[in-house]
Amino acid sequence: MARSFKICVQDDNGRPIACAWCRAYKSTDNTFVEEQDTDANGSATFVALPDNVDCYILATWSKECKPFFSEATIGTTEIDDLAITTDKITARAITPKTLLLALQPYSSDIVFLPGNSSNQNKHNAVHWATGHIHFADGTTQDIIAGEITALGDGVTRYIYFIVGNSSLQHTSEYASVVSENTRLLATVIVSSDPNQEIGILLNQNTSGNFIYDLMAPGAIRSDTLSDFAVAVKKTNLAFHQIY
Repeated sequence: MARSFKICVQDDNGRPIACAWCRAYKSTDNTFVEEQDTDANGSATFVALPDNVDCYILATWSKECKPFFSEATIGTTEIDDLAITTDKITARAITPKTLLLALQPYSSDIVFLPGNSSNQNKHNAVHWATGHIHFADGTTQDIIAGEITALGDGVTRYIYFIVGNSSLQHTSEYASVVSENTRLLATVIVSSDPNQEIGILLNQNTSGNFIYDLMAPGAIRSDTLSDFAVAVKKTNLAFHQIY
């Protein structure tokens, strides 16, 4: 693989030097790599420098010579295991503002509810009112109301936001949710039972609507629950058993 590197050759008075002879060498063993001549603006672009080796460039004209240095890109294979550890990173050295919004911690006040915007078809539709996404650096993104309707039995949809877009998106492909500009907000699953409300699993916060066929039998045992952790009004005894 090769990388490109552009230089601009000027004299001591800042005037561009045309037709300067520029030669690039590997800094590791002084092996010649590539040569270019500057144009009328004093610029020359090298296009065959090695990706993982630093190079130095000597630009010569008349009786003058000017050096340039091109640092190679650091790849993951060039970093020794455990070369960068937590004890080498100062506390708060990486702040939310240095991260892309989609990589920052965030919270949302968006409420997802079963059914369409008219509160009908709760078995295969989901809707949400206007809300906001709050990022760790203090940025807020407004989200408009929306809905997903007519989902088929057993369908899973991922609801996500795109940074800078006020409309939530949804997809059946989880890979579409994972990027530097997107984050998952909720997963909705349609039960095989047409009488069962759609399941809504929030990606953050602690609430959500769970449907019984998302859980294996015995997944929640009575000895793992605190006293009164599950209120009667929160359960549908027709669909749940406690062992």
